[in-house]
Amino acid sequence: MKHSPLVFGIGIDIEEIDRFVELKDQPQVLKKFFTQNELDYCMKKKNFAQHLAVRYAAKEAVYKALSAVPGAGLLAHHQIEVTRNRKGVPGILVHHKKIKDTQLQVSLSHSRSNAVAVCIRLT
Repeated sequence: MKHSPLVFGIGIDIEEIDRFVELKDQPQVLKKFFTQNELDYCMKKKNFAQHLAVRYAAKEAVYKALSAVPGAGLLAHHQIEVTRNRKGVPGILVHHKKIKDTQLQVSLSHSRSNAVAVCIRLT
């Protein structure tokens, strides 16, 4: 029988999508919270605010999942990047030398009005 990895941290966050609509015309705010790859992906979408909101929720969930990791509190939002593999499955890249080897898994979802993300830390 194969053993599953242990979960060492969990985080969840929910965001109201409407809060992200007005950010379209605020590039300085967007760059504070999102990587260029994330912005390139989100801003070409018809419902860009949904995509921004769910990525912001993911970043907040990552913070919570990393809460017991030394140095994690120093991460900036733009150092946490939501990625997608070829099949569209979301992932997390952390651009920080102390956190980069931490294994994280994320799940994202949204409705018309809210975006939610859950993150688990496996190492």
